[in-house]
Amino acid sequence: MASTKEIVRFAPSPTGYLHVGGARTALFNWLWAKHTGGEFHLRIEDTDQARLVKDAEEQIKESLEWLGLKWDGPIVHQSKRVKDDVYLEYAKQLIKSGWAYVADESEEELKEVKNRQKEAIKAKQPLPPYPSREKNIPFEKFKSGKGMVIRFMWPDEPKAMDIEYFNLSKDPWTTHIDPKTSPSSFEDFVLIKSDGFPTYNFSHVIDDHELGVTRIIRGDEFTSSLNKYVALHEAFGWKHPNYNHVPPILGKGDTKLSKRDGAKDLLEYQKEGYLPEAIANFISLIGWRPKGEQELFFSLDELAQAFSLEGIQKSPGKFDPEKLDWMNGEHLKQKGIGEVIALAEAGSFWKSTDEAYDTKVLGLALERVKTLADLKAVRGGFFYKKPNVTKEKLVGGENPETIGVWLEKTQRQLEALPEKDWTTDQVKDELTDVLEEEGLVPKQLYPVLREALTAEPQTPAIWEIMGVLGKKETLERLESAASLVA
Repeated sequence: MASTKEIVRFAPSPTGYLHVGGARTALFNWLWAKHTGGEFHLRIEDTDQARLVKDAEEQIKESLEWLGLKWDGPIVHQSKRVKDDVYLEYAKQLIKSGWAYVADESEEELKEVKNRQKEAIKAKQPLPPYPSREKNIPFEKFKSGKGMVIRFMWPDEPKAMDIEYFNLSKDPWTTHIDPKTSPSSFEDFVLIKSDGFPTYNFSHVIDDHELGVTRIIRGDEFTSSLNKYVALHEAFGWKHPNYNHVPPILGKGDTKLSKRDGAKDLLEYQKEGYLPEAIANFISLIGWRPKGEQELFFSLDELAQAFSLEGIQKSPGKFDPEKLDWMNGEHLKQKGIGEVIALAEAGSFWKSTDEAYDTKVLGLALERVKTLADLKAVRGGFFYKKPNVTKEKLVGGENPETIGVWLEKTQRQLEALPEKDWTTDQVKDELTDVLEEEGLVPKQLYPVLREALTAEPQTPAIWEIMGVLGKKETLERLESAASLVA
């Protein structure tokens, strides 16, 4: 375990539901907090009032709880802090110290300065200042809703910044931001909008400082704005947190992950019968690699113990739905049958009627099941209802009379087996005797028996199916199939 405890946070905006990318960010923060014995906090960044989705916050919280990512302390809502004038007071401090100013440009002035800025950026020249820099508008005149904003004021000659944002001595990632080559990065960005709400660039710096955040783990789309965050910390005289930026998740064709590839509302996976621990295990490996070859982690505690920042990759991770299904199936297999039944019933994927029989069925079916939703097909399949056997599929390319002989011989052989000896191994031995006596090979007889018992092309081994169905049901189905070729 790491020796230094860290304070991290997950700060989603409730302008949409939590998807795989956001869930991975939350998971990495949670794992690092637990790995270091630190704290994981949840902040709702709800300052973009026009784009809020009504039930998004509840979906985000429910998704985190489903994954098992419990947060420490109360949830912070930025909108509440806006009402308390928290951000406005900090902006006032910056104005007093010469790091910010009230801006009140007319539409004509803004149009003119934007045009001049475009020319400066194209020529890689310093940006022209906003007119309000010289107006000296006092803070008291700032009125929300009146078109005024509060902007950060870069020094007249801003310095280039080399920011280590991985912050590991072994392999730091460094971004170089130079006003001579990227003047647009040093625009006087807005701190407080005309509606009185802070911008993301401003509010999250304030919130992270007050919370005592020591490390920020988030998507690499924020890398280009690091100079703004560092400059704000310098303006306040604060030490900035360590930054870790995670590459994006790609879907098919190495393009940005879309809903078609799996970028779903996280709770959709719950509805589709995936296990939360399997989802956590799966998304943890998109862009992160543990030491060694281990891929399956059956608990969050195991993941937290193995998690390291060094394992975060620089290249994008890929979303592989087939790997997700395999991994979910492996997580299902390591659970007890009773627990699987309880989970399936809770998700309306299963309705138990005979516990002893259900246990036998699932003991066999779980080898092939990938999600809890797959159990619906098992519950409605040949283990619980007579199969719809057709003569055409039963016969295949053989003579119907020959098929009748095979079925009759199998019936006689199994009828002689006492009920008390009806086990999977014993049934297999009896079928082997049929093969030897009739001079057959498995690929001749077993497809016929499979059709007779299940009417399915792919199933577990035929003797395993017979073992679960029991003697009476097996013989009845063989007799029914034999009648089709009589």
